[in-house]
Amino acid sequence: MTSAEFVKEAVQNKTGKNKGKRSIWFNGRRKDKTTGLSCEHCKALYRKGLRASH
Repeated sequence: MTSAEFVKEAVQNKTGKNKGKRSIWFNGRRKDKTTGLSCEHCKALYRKGLRASH
């Protein structure tokens, strides 16, 4: 990932000790409709990049 791609995909932290720095989330949380529990999942946007890095 180039630095330009990182800046495009990242969010800039607004508060806290890392204010002004950028971070990127590769996972998300969604609620399972059958059980009602939250579970983590890899965002589809980043699946291709994760497979290529292994």
